[in-house]
Amino acid sequence: MAASKFALFVAAVMLLVAGYVLQVVQLELGLWPLLAYGAGGALLSWLVVANRSELVKTITGRGARHGAASVVMTVGFIGILVVAALFSEKHHYRLDLTKSKTHTVALQSRQLLNKLEQDTLDLQMYVFYRGESGLRGKQGLVDLLDTYKYHSDRFRYELVDIDRNPMLAMQLGITSTSAMILTYGERQQKIYSEQEAKITQAIAGLLDSGTSAGKAGTIFYLTGHGEPSLAPGEGYSMSEALAAVKEQIGPVSELVLAAGQSVPDTAEVLVIAGPQTDLLPSELSAIESYISGGGSVLFMVEPFMADSLGAFLTRYGVAVGGDVVIDMFKGAPNQPFAFLADDYPSHEITRFFEVGAVFDMARSVKPLDPPVPGAEVTILVRSSDKSVAESDQQRLQADFSAVVEGAINNGAPVPLAVAVTFSDQRGFPADSTIAGQGAEGKTSRLVVFGDRHLFIDGYLGQLGNRDLLLNTLRWLGGQADEITIAPKVSTDTPLILRDGQLMMIGLVSVVMLPLAVIFTGIFVWVRRRAKR
Repeated sequence: MAASKFALFVAAVMLLVAGYVLQVVQLELGLWPLLAYGAGGALLSWLVVANRSELVKTITGRGARHGAASVVMTVGFIGILVVAALFSEKHHYRLDLTKSKTHTVALQSRQLLNKLEQDTLDLQMYVFYRGESGLRGKQGLVDLLDTYKYHSDRFRYELVDIDRNPMLAMQLGITSTSAMILTYGERQQKIYSEQEAKITQAIAGLLDSGTSAGKAGTIFYLTGHGEPSLAPGEGYSMSEALAAVKEQIGPVSELVLAAGQSVPDTAEVLVIAGPQTDLLPSELSAIESYISGGGSVLFMVEPFMADSLGAFLTRYGVAVGGDVVIDMFKGAPNQPFAFLADDYPSHEITRFFEVGAVFDMARSVKPLDPPVPGAEVTILVRSSDKSVAESDQQRLQADFSAVVEGAINNGAPVPLAVAVTFSDQRGFPADSTIAGQGAEGKTSRLVVFGDRHLFIDGYLGQLGNRDLLLNTLRWLGGQADEITIAPKVSTDTPLILRDGQLMMIGLVSVVMLPLAVIFTGIFVWVRRRAKR
């Protein structure tokens, strides 16, 4: 009897399921789904009426009360999970644990989204696809746009199926799923790339009233003093930096000042990349005139080289140490001269930086004490608190262990780069011409790094080095809001185990864990036997 009742119950459930399947297949509540629903419902109703006395006993019994308590607890737990899920949908935090921040949008993107967040208009993006397969093909783009949306509530996007919503596609002038539309107020821009750099560039154009950044001038690179070559294939070259600057900022041209020339008026930024020999007085005078006319300069000063350049920078409030920095906490094993620096005080150049920069053979660079009136000198990056700047070259060679011990026991963060702005020329002495404004009102800016290695080939691609160079040049050119960042590249990080570690893993997994299970079973069996 019980078996037949159970069979009827299963048949009723199967009829209800069949009705639902038919409704999904037919895309409507037709005759056959209604018949299946009716038959299943009628059979369930008959079973309830025919067995009502047994149901009453089951519901009012002791087991039912315990079961009801379990149901209430289960429903309550599910309710807590639902509330937590709804709360996390509105208030959540993303944490990217990858070394290169692969799943974090670029610095440029976050800066623009931060700018958008302060606006009163929403930026709407339309992404077009065709069919379910087309939607699956857009999943990578959807993940990227979700990250954009996380950083700004004013960024919105909509997925549009061209086949189901052809009118919207026609209104926006879309005939292919390869195109996307960005709208901002009355402005609109069409893009054809799903790369983050292209999307961010389009957003920048809309936020800047439809105009892109453009290339205002030339980056001039001073040569003639042993600076790294710009030609690819050289042993000590900045060809990778040259390519990055040309792509992201503007043209680059080499400059020679030894013959008494001046810095051209078309110069956006002058780069002095770690000269090995001293600059001539005429060259320093030309650089001083360029700065006093509103020019901006990026200095890279190497340890124990071109000391006259360090003396020249003191007039701008910068103290360049006659030393070399070692870092025992974030330095390379057995090579503390090469280290990671990720201590960034607040500044426009390093805003939103989440990865460090790799320095090698750097010297200290810090604000001059006492400061120069009118010059505001800000530290950009520091080493760890297990660092020391050693100025005694003989001690570095003869008693390096003592230098290392001093860094470990008495170390402190060492400034490695500074940025300089000038508030007002009237704050300087009457005979000073160190800073001023150009014809277009551009104020002088300086950045001084105590190293040039971080921007040469082989180092530029390390962590945040490329970003640091591009951001610095953007800031020097007065384009802080247009600072860019390179796309993150995932790198394989293999887990390499020594023979002893492999043996230990084998012993634990093959021997110790099975033995632990066996001994636990024996222990439980013995305990139970003893209680009988």
